[in-house]
Amino acid sequence: MDIVFEHFFLNHIFVIFAAALAAGLLIIVFKQTFIFGYMLAGIIFGPTGLAVIDDPSELESLSKVGIIFLLF
Repeated sequence: MDIVFEHFFLNHIFVIFAAALAAGLLIIVFKQTFIFGYMLAGIIFGPTGLAVIDDPSELESLSKVGIIFLLF
């Protein structure tokens, strides 16, 4: 991996985790499950929303990391 790619990848992971945490905490007010908050954060920050991450290969890598976190 290129060093610049790794830097942006780690930066995007941090942004997505922070958004998921914020959405998860916000969703408590509406008494819903955390998964709904995580999906909401993904929709807002994904390519259909603010397009924070627009590279398809990076999106695929982040989705694999997300699946691993959901499993464990």
